[in-house]
Amino acid sequence: MTGSPRLSLQTLAGLPSAVRKPGYDIDAVRPGIVHLGLGAFHRAHEAIYTEDLLDAGSDASWGITAVSMRRPDVADALSRQQGLYTVTEYDPDGSVSVRVIAAIRETLVLATAPRAVAAAIARPATRVVSLTVTEKAYYRRGSEAALDLSAQSVREDLNAAWPGGTAIGALAAGLELRRGTDAGPLSVVCCDNLPHNGAVLRRLCLDFAAAWRPDLAAWIDGNVAFPSSMVDRITPATTPQLLAETAQVLGCEDLVPIACEAFRQWVIEDDFAAGRPPWDLGGAQFVSDVRPFEEMKLRMLNASHSALAYLGLLAGSEYVHEALALPELRAFVDATMEGELAPTVEGVPAADLEAYRRALLRRFGSPRPAHRLAQIAEDGSQKIPIRVLKPVRERMAAGGSSDGLVLIVAAWLTWQERVATGDLPGPLRDPLADRLLKAAQMPRVHDRVQALADVFGADLAADARFLERLDRWHRRLAAATPAEAVSSVGHGG
Repeated sequence: MTGSPRLSLQTLAGLPSAVRKPGYDIDAVRPGIVHLGLGAFHRAHEAIYTEDLLDAGSDASWGITAVSMRRPDVADALSRQQGLYTVTEYDPDGSVSVRVIAAIRETLVLATAPRAVAAAIARPATRVVSLTVTEKAYYRRGSEAALDLSAQSVREDLNAAWPGGTAIGALAAGLELRRGTDAGPLSVVCCDNLPHNGAVLRRLCLDFAAAWRPDLAAWIDGNVAFPSSMVDRITPATTPQLLAETAQVLGCEDLVPIACEAFRQWVIEDDFAAGRPPWDLGGAQFVSDVRPFEEMKLRMLNASHSALAYLGLLAGSEYVHEALALPELRAFVDATMEGELAPTVEGVPAADLEAYRRALLRRFGSPRPAHRLAQIAEDGSQKIPIRVLKPVRERMAAGGSSDGLVLIVAAWLTWQERVATGDLPGPLRDPLADRLLKAAQMPRVHDRVQALADVFGADLAADARFLERLDRWHRRLAAATPAEAVSSVGHGG
């Protein structure tokens, strides 16, 4: 629709009646939240919960200042649209809804304006900082909660005139400025798939502060809350098809539309230092302990997603629903969830786990929004230890079967090999891509694990039982199709 009008406050009123529009005074909204990571997931998740509280007539001081970490594209597009964008939600039953979101009232780009980002965090009106920056952006030391102070980006931030090359550095800089201006306490909410993400983020911030300005660490310890949270919503990357479809529905152009499933969930630890946004008005749950929900999602959903990604790509599928449509893969994912993953989730009733498993299969099987397996396969070195290797340890310690989980790890290794040889399309997108591709050339699985011992963990790298099982499934995938391999997995014991 070249030359057509663009979504804006001026074109909002003229949108079709079927498109849901903000029901509040947009001009009255003021930012009280700074969010680091202006990606699709934030705009399909936290921004929606914030939109709901504004729509409910709640406090208009909970608008969002959204920060793009590196690229200015999305921030610039949102600025051109006065913060407006559309979200299209698809339900597995076939129903579709379209909504305009206005909760983001300001955008910044960290790479070009780190001091402006720090100033936004330091504003007295800011009471919450949240993050969606992906697992790799936290620069943890292996699978530990500690900050990797030897990482080049972290070192550069520590030595910079003003930190802003990493999310942790940007957050520390904002907190230092806040401390210096006596702007008061605040809460930092992690929205990434990390176990115990609040406690982990707190440790990382303290590690950075102690290495940068030790007095800041003491101030953080006494003035900043780090509630953990669990987030859940399938949100694929925006495609040219979505751009065209959205323009057709709106009758005007939206440069940054989002498509996502209708399902959403947000469970947040009720531990805030300066008041909390009433996100429960949009269905968020405030609880005393996030851990059971976190483990259920990381293991049941995320581990299954990884299984579908690597096995599906090996089988020639492109999307999640295509991989799940393969009967053998569907049966494997279902059985692995029931027999190996669900038993490792503590604190959730069996009936709830059963319902969650059935709901996941329904969600995975929906063709809209189409979720590319290659997107899920990215950053495996950050995801596999949390999603798969941790429950492998627990199953092995309990004497239960972990063959399905070990097969997922073998599929990850096999996929790397096929990308390295050109049998499958690349590139391999991972912060450890060079090391993974080099290891993929080693003929023995044992040697590959030793080369990646920081990923696998010293315990598994030295565990003969694990290495034997991994080697067995790796050889099986080399000699059989993914469907044949998964059909020979036993989940009992």
